[in-house]
Amino acid sequence: MTISLDEKITQVREAITELNAKRSTLGDEVVESALAPLRVRLDELLRLRQTESLSSRAPVEQRKQVSVLCADLAGFTALSAQLDPEVLREIQQAYFQAVTLPVQKWGGVVEKYIGDAVLAVFGLPAAHENDPERAVRAALDMQSSLAELNDRQAGETGFPLQMRVGLCTGMVLATLNPGEGDFVVTGETVNLASRIQNLAPPGGVLIPHDTYRHLRGAFDVQVLEPVQIKGYVEPVTVYRVLRAKPRSFRQTVRGVEGIETPLVGRQTELKELQDAMMGVIEEREGQLVTIRGDAGVGKSRLLYEFQNWIELLPVQVRFFQGKARQEAQGLPFGLLRDLFAFRFQILDDDPLDAVWGKLKSGFGEVFTDDEDGQMQAHFLGQLLGYDFSRSSHLKGVLNDAEQLRNRGMMYLSEYFKGLCEKSPLVIFLEDLHWADDSSLDAVIRLGELAPHLGLLIVGAARGSLLERRPFWGEGLEYHHFVELPPLSKRESRQLVGEILRLVDEIPAELRVLVVEGGEGNPFYIEELIKMLVERGVIVKGEKRWGVETSRLEQLAVPATLAGVLQARLDGLPADERKVLQQASVVGRLFWDQVVAYIHAAQSGEAEELLVPQALSVLRGRELVYRREESVFVDSTEYLFKHDILREVTYESVLKRLRKTYHSLVADWLIAHCGDRLGEFRGLIADHLLLGGRKEQALEYLQATGEAALASFANSEAESYFRRSLELNPGDAQHADLLACLGEALKRLSKHEPAIQVFREGIEGYLKLGNQDKVAHLYASLSGLFWREDYLKAFQVCQEGLELLEGAPDSPGMSRLLAEAGRTGYFRAEPPERVVDLCQRAMVMAESLGETVIQAEALITLALTVQDKAHAIRSLEQAVSLADSLGPCSTAYRAHLDLGYYYDIYSGDLYTSLKEEVKAAEIARQIGDIDSIFFALFNAGYLQIRLGNLNSVIDFLAEFLGRCSVSQELVDEFLGTCSSYLWFPRGEWQLALEFARNRQVEMRKAGKLQEIADINLFLVPTILDLDQFLGRGELPEARSAMLENLNLGWKIPESRFLLAMVSARQGELQEAQDFLKSALEMTSIPENIPEELLRLDAEAEIALAMERWEQALLSLESRIEILDTGGYRWEMAHDILRLGVALSQKGEPGDLERALDAYQHSLEMFTEMDAPGYINVVAERLRAVGAQ
Repeated sequence: MTISLDEKITQVREAITELNAKRSTLGDEVVESALAPLRVRLDELLRLRQTESLSSRAPVEQRKQVSVLCADLAGFTALSAQLDPEVLREIQQAYFQAVTLPVQKWGGVVEKYIGDAVLAVFGLPAAHENDPERAVRAALDMQSSLAELNDRQAGETGFPLQMRVGLCTGMVLATLNPGEGDFVVTGETVNLASRIQNLAPPGGVLIPHDTYRHLRGAFDVQVLEPVQIKGYVEPVTVYRVLRAKPRSFRQTVRGVEGIETPLVGRQTELKELQDAMMGVIEEREGQLVTIRGDAGVGKSRLLYEFQNWIELLPVQVRFFQGKARQEAQGLPFGLLRDLFAFRFQILDDDPLDAVWGKLKSGFGEVFTDDEDGQMQAHFLGQLLGYDFSRSSHLKGVLNDAEQLRNRGMMYLSEYFKGLCEKSPLVIFLEDLHWADDSSLDAVIRLGELAPHLGLLIVGAARGSLLERRPFWGEGLEYHHFVELPPLSKRESRQLVGEILRLVDEIPAELRVLVVEGGEGNPFYIEELIKMLVERGVIVKGEKRWGVETSRLEQLAVPATLAGVLQARLDGLPADERKVLQQASVVGRLFWDQVVAYIHAAQSGEAEELLVPQALSVLRGRELVYRREESVFVDSTEYLFKHDILREVTYESVLKRLRKTYHSLVADWLIAHCGDRLGEFRGLIADHLLLGGRKEQALEYLQATGEAALASFANSEAESYFRRSLELNPGDAQHADLLACLGEALKRLSKHEPAIQVFREGIEGYLKLGNQDKVAHLYASLSGLFWREDYLKAFQVCQEGLELLEGAPDSPGMSRLLAEAGRTGYFRAEPPERVVDLCQRAMVMAESLGETVIQAEALITLALTVQDKAHAIRSLEQAVSLADSLGPCSTAYRAHLDLGYYYDIYSGDLYTSLKEEVKAAEIARQIGDIDSIFFALFNAGYLQIRLGNLNSVIDFLAEFLGRCSVSQELVDEFLGTCSSYLWFPRGEWQLALEFARNRQVEMRKAGKLQEIADINLFLVPTILDLDQFLGRGELPEARSAMLENLNLGWKIPESRFLLAMVSARQGELQEAQDFLKSALEMTSIPENIPEELLRLDAEAEIALAMERWEQALLSLESRIEILDTGGYRWEMAHDILRLGVALSQKGEPGDLERALDAYQHSLEMFTEMDAPGYINVVAERLRAVGAQ
């Protein structure tokens, strides 16, 4: 008995009712799972009943594109012969149920069951956008469902079932039986699906190439050898579908009227990308590749083909993909945000808590699920522009924009490093010319790391990128450009032939018109052909196309691409053109609900179907693409086919309408962004401004600029503040904007404009009577000078303090006092004056709870006070205060200076080393690369002094291995540190050459302090060359120290060393004068390094004067100090010098003492592996023994 359609609907509804009644016993999860396929089936039956064909009971035939799935059990015929018929029936029923549910779940319909075979169709009675994908997902679920069935029946039958599945997408003849709700499909697509199913391995899912091209990027597949199939002349390429990707990255390829053309004229460029990918896979050598070419020249198509090639590699490659948008160019880290929003499926209208959850889950693939992992995810979320301000991990850091940025970038590097350790990784970045500056900086940072991570970054950009970034990629060893020139005429003719392959014979005049008019630009060529189709010159048939040459002669072809696009727009029906124009106001990326909102507001009535119908037709005309997913729930996301098309469409909108449309877009965004409004302020501000709502736009622009400043996105911040100032804000807002703009300019090292802006801001706040803000700006203004001109920096602070004399306590005043103290110290102001400023700042800051300012003042105070015990206590207090804030730059400086003071005034190298390493660790945590290197250099120097010559480089390398620092910088730093080891290892000639080369580099760079430091390294090297090898380089040492005196750097140290050099040269009076002048400038005995230098100089002078007892006393005093402090290398060095002095003295018993000294130093140098000194000592031992 045949069941009618209405009866089928009744049965399904009754089943749904029965399941709903069992919620209390089965639970919601079980019921919802069971209801899903029933609801799908009910929708299909209801749609079928609504069709017009239901009015007739006669079968209806139609041609439709569908996806056909054929499934069959492997070896079931043989199995049937072994089983009892009743058991066989039970197995079949369980099997059909297991495989039918997935078909229904994914919107398919079982057309028939034949024995143990199943034929299912996707696209009937109603078609979906992604029917091929639905069919494959159903096939994979069928295999999983069958495996579960086998597990359940393993003990009952002992015969596991295995199924082959074949799929094919194409045209079929569908015969519908409306009254029955059934249909039959026939045609070559069904036949091919059946034959491919027969080729599938048991448990496998096979598809042909024409189906695969609908699915690229959604599944992991394995390409198989082409197979010969009955009825096909050429072998058919087939693919085995392995699994669904956790996140699909599919890109729409341009075409004409559904014709997908092969890649033309870009094989060389594709090979370059393929070679780069193989370098990542085989050698883990990453690259940053920038594809550069004009608009429409084929950058996206090249990426598309490259992605398709990667899809078929036997190695699993992980994808990330981001696309910059012109309208989001001012959004800090906007491109990175797009990258992760797409990867982690973050919607723009997701509640903030949902965003937190998705980021935690996404980053959780690398970061641990503990406090550290949460901290890393929260910092990255804040960097990307999501609001994590209430996170406890960001406490005390939100006001430190540079640290937020540095740590976010560090964790970003660590995240990609972790992913690269799992599998090869490629990041695709489109339209880099529209990217925000912060994202471009991040790309370069990742590019520095890419070669050693196994990371490939491929970006596509127009030439305008180099107008913004003229040195893009310069200095990166593994960056190169892939240039895309226009197609040659031969290649253009080939492309035209591929597009028009359905034309039997392309008229010569048509080919010439398109090739000459297209100018080698593939997009231009496609648009010309589409215009010819729309004008009736090219006539589409069902199987073949024709050409009306008579119309071609009458056609006026626009001379430019913009003209061609405008001609296409002009040919659209009014409703379609209007919808497209309204969409262009939103941006290249737009949502149907925004367009519907604009349309309803402008027309005064809601036409629910007009916008979706128009967009559907525009998709068919290949003017817009529909995206798979939308960032707004309940909205469909679309994309203009090309930026140029969107620009041409936008320019066609009347200006008075543009203003209205922009205002409506702003209203829609404000209404739909929920608790994440802050993330879209920049975009909303642009629409408000273009909508003529300047006052409201000003508020959004200022807030966006402040957010950019808080993210250390300083270029974007500058732009927003300048735009805000152009809108004539009120006096108070004007002053606030100047203060923010000045800070952005300061960070960008635009000193002259920053000075002017700060001065204007000071004047504005003075008029408003806001003394706190005036003080803040004076402190900021001083900060522009203090590294280069301490006097000017101090004078600015004094100007502010005099102007604000009598002002009440405020954060700004405490900051200005602390800044005055700091600049006064470096300006060498009288200590009592600096101490007074610091103490006033400390008291005021403590009363106001300004912990950072209090700690900074304590650090300066410690540097200034004469009582060194007081200084160390002050630094220890500063460390305690700064550490309470968590890792920050103030804590870094406090630990760094405390380590220095333990070395200088306590002689405690071990505690000093501990503090320097702590400072380096803080720098690592806050992502400050320069500070990491500075603290580690200090720590490495201390390790050398402790005698750890063999382990110091390993120590430094191990620490840097935990840092997100490019390998080039690490190698350069370790190379420099290794060069500094040549002197303590006794390889003096290498040390001398290094010092000379370093001098040349520093002089070219104009780095005065570095010149002084390298001079101080050079002189001891020359002194040892003179003493142990008799090399006469002493004049060079003398010149180096005189240079330091002229530079005004390291003066006491340089005078001590000049005394030693002069003594070696026999200039004894001069040596004594240098020693005396040095002593007048030092704080001996509190300063241990200066005390050691004094004893060293006195020993050299005494030796030159042959005052042996005085020389020996000075050397023995040095050895005692060094032994107490653990200075093992310097101690070994001085014991050697003691032996030399005793040998020269030559009195009874001296040679025995010299022998003991040499033996002791030899043991120490041997343990430290200092070959030069080992040779010298060994030679001295032989000489003494010979006596």
